[in-house]
Amino acid sequence: MIKKIVLSFLLAAVSCSLFASEVSEKKIKVISEIVRWEYNKVVSPGRKVQRWQIYKNLNDPKIKSAIYAQVTKKAAPFETKAKQVGISPQARKNIALRIRKRFPYKNSGDIAMGAVAEAEKAYPLVQKGDDVTIRYYRGGVPARVSGVVQSVRENGRCYEVGNQLVRVSEIRESDRKYFDPDLNESLRQKFINEFQVNLPKLKRDYTNYLNAEELEKVVVNEKNGYIFFQGKWVTAKFVTDQLMKYYLNVTRNRHAAEKNFVQGGKKSAPKKK
Repeated sequence: MIKKIVLSFLLAAVSCSLFASEVSEKKIKVISEIVRWEYNKVVSPGRKVQRWQIYKNLNDPKIKSAIYAQVTKKAAPFETKAKQVGISPQARKNIALRIRKRFPYKNSGDIAMGAVAEAEKAYPLVQKGDDVTIRYYRGGVPARVSGVVQSVRENGRCYEVGNQLVRVSEIRESDRKYFDPDLNESLRQKFINEFQVNLPKLKRDYTNYLNAEELEKVVVNEKNGYIFFQGKWVTAKFVTDQLMKYYLNVTRNRHAAEKNFVQGGKKSAPKKK
């Protein structure tokens, strides 16, 4: 692992799901458990009906009614008429400034140069003088060496660190991209191409991330019964309906698979004489 070289990957935070506050996360978890439990009660084809399996089919309105009642009781007010608090004008200005700072490109030439700079940050290549720790295998035995790179030999195929010579082929595969010049160049070029093609989406995702980050601070919405879900403030009803759609599809797929299994078993069963 490289020590004093900062390995920054483009918009790592954006690739993660948008954060929700701790209170909203708990409410979403409770609603999810309620919905999943109710749909798990639905009787599956080919199985003996148990007493606790009280619902006949997926379209039974009792399922939705039971879910709504449980959500209102255990999670949050089902609907709220309180006015939402949005992002302040000053916060929006700050967001705009952060976006311009993160993506300062004004034309295609700027974008191309920016892509090269981003690629170098994402995939730095270890040079003479860098302070590193190299993890490698020699004779199938794991080893490591730390120190300043004294020299880079054989066109980047061998690194001298301290009193140890380590070949790129010996370096742990996950770290090799920072030492192997050919692999490094290949990954940089791929990064550059993807960066230029996906720049509008990256910029949009970053904007959404900053907006969600700001909205998360507006805890007054939570006090008024709203839940921070998928980057915005919504009612418990909205969260419930979205999760019901998801678990409804899960249940339908499960039923279809079990039905095919049961029918296939009946067809393949030998006939009694």
